[in-house]
Amino acid sequence: MSRYLAQRLLGAIPTLIGISLLTFLFIRLIPGDAIAARLGTSTALTPEQLASLRAYFGLDQPLLVQYWTWLSSLLRGDAGYSIRTGRPVLVEITERLPATLELSAAAALIAIALGIPLGLLSAVRSRSRLDVAARIGGLIGLSLPSFWLGTLIIVLFSLYLRVVVTLLGIQVGQLLGGAVVVEEIFSVPGVGRMLLTAIVQRDYALVQGGVLAIAILFVALNIVVDLLYGYLDPRIRLA
Repeated sequence: MSRYLAQRLLGAIPTLIGISLLTFLFIRLIPGDAIAARLGTSTALTPEQLASLRAYFGLDQPLLVQYWTWLSSLLRGDAGYSIRTGRPVLVEITERLPATLELSAAAALIAIALGIPLGLLSAVRSRSRLDVAARIGGLIGLSLPSFWLGTLIIVLFSLYLRVVVTLLGIQVGQLLGGAVVVEEIFSVPGVGRMLLTAIVQRDYALVQGGVLAIAILFVALNIVVDLLYGYLDPRIRLA
């Protein structure tokens, strides 16, 4: 099992490096200047002052040098500083990560509570009306965007039932994939909302750190699932 775990961890390294590289490149393809986005239109600086700020954040270096500097600092436990707030990226992420995990955990619990009983009933009563209804309901649930479904349920409860309720947890269709849109619509101070703000404001270091944090969570979850498979089926451990 330890050898299998080592193989999975080593296999995750190229994936995470690839994600970090693509994120690094894509965020820089967005039109606009990161320093100008941080200062806004109300602040007028001379070209020399803008150049000084770009040099301070290392944005005057070639892209390859910027990426290597960021990656080497990340390996030392330093993900850089937010251009927008000036705070360490790791601090920004750790402050918002609990809200995202809470939202995702609530969605997972609801999915398990509904999915397993319906799946068992469908298996026991195959091709019955219940089986067909469960499959159709599952397909519809997977097809509906989580943010649209969340808005629809809020309208239903607030306008027709006259009840003010917090439905954040049950609106998440994916554990982390829909966090950006869901957190923005429901004003959840999580990593997803932080990422959206960082992308709009060209906060390079914060976007890179946030995307990498979500990627690490996905990879870690997949490794845990693989280990469980390996524990339950020895043939997988030898594969």
